[in-house]
Order: sequence, then C-alpha cells, then structure tokens
Amino acid sequence: MIYLLGGGLGFKEDLQNEFRSALKNKNSITFIPTSPQDKIKCEKYKKVNLSWFSDIGINFDNVSMINQEDDIISAQDKIIRSDVIFLMGGDPITQLKFISNKRLENCLSEYEEIIIGISAGALSICKKCIITKDQDYPENIVLDGIDLTNGINVDVHYTNEHDENLYQIIEKHEIDKIYAIPEDGAVRINNEGMKFIGKDKFYIIKRGLKEQVNIQGLK
Repeated sequence: MIYLLGGGLGFKEDLQNEFRSALKNKNSITFIPTSPQDKIKCEKYKKVNLSWFSDIGINFDNVSMINQEDDIISAQDKIIRSDVIFLMGGDPITQLKFISNKRLENCLSEYEEIIIGISAGALSICKKCIITKDQDYPENIVLDGIDLTNGINVDVHYTNEHDENLYQIIEKHEIDKIYAIPEDGAVRINNEGMKFIGKDKFYIIKRGLKEQVNIQGLK
C-alpha cells in the first residue's frame, strides 16, 4: 500500500483516521532521507515526522534511518525488517540518487508493507519525478522515478499557480496525466485503486485540460 502526501505540517483529520486504521499493529518504521549528507538535518526532521505519528497515538517500537554509512546489504535489510517505509521531504533529486546508490529500487518494488512518501518522497516513488519551477528550481524538471505507483504521476504542494508548468511538462514529456495533490491532501494506492484523502480539491491535469477529481466516485 502506497501513500502519497502533498505536504503540510502534521496529518489532518482525514489522514489521521486513515493512518490509525492502516498503521494499527505496525511496530517498525524506516526513513529514507533527501539530505543523507546532513546528519543533523536528518535527525531533526525524523523527530518531527515521528511526532506527527505520536500526536495521533501511533508510536513505533523500532525506528531506523538509511544513512550514508549503510552499505547496500544493511540498507536493504532495514527495509525488509520494517513495517512502514517513510520517504522524507526535501530534494527529490538527491533522494533518487541516494536510493540508486544504495540499490534500493528492487527492494522497494518487492516490499509488500506500507510505503509513505511526503512531498519529495511522493515524487520519488512515482513513474516520473515531476518538479515544477519555483524559488528552489529555476526550471521544470522531470526525472525517472522508481515507479512504485503503477505508472501514476503526481504534483505536490499543488496550487493553481502550478497549472501552466504542468501543461508544459505534459506536452514536452508526453505524459498522459498528473494528479495534483494539495498541501494537506494525500492519495492512497493499493490493489483496489486510488483513494483521495483530505478536504481540499484534487485535480487531474491533462494536455490543456484540468478536471476536479470526483473523490466519492474514485474511492
């Protein structure tokens, strides 16, 4: 089961309820960072992310993070032994390089428990890692993701200001559609299909076309 989170600080009510149900009896979590070279930053945001879970009554007995000191075997072992994998936010470019360097693509593809990606982490696990132009990225960037989403692509931190960039990306890279996830929204992907979680509007962006998602109809 895959969760793609659009961003935000903490989990809003609908996502809280979802996680309380889905993560019940899950005892271990492993984090995959975006800035593995900065240990202080990694630890800081790991504590922040864990606090979001503890705030809604979810506490993990075993917590680990894949870091630069891990060799390929130890990094893969952390994934195999975890009930939950959490791909952190930040820079998806460095995260994808880190995943590649540790040869985690196949391990993650074969993983059968719960994977959560927030912001950059959500982009990394889609078919295409789609980065829209902003203050951090002077140009739109599209990279190959590790495609844990059965071909689904998303935009995170979505606002209407992303539309023109998304249209350009779709045209240039011949992408069929992109699901736009608002800041506090999330998408769950499993064998039953897609579920949209959150009270804000979700959109499907296609070539020159923007459609609001019928949340009730696509659960």
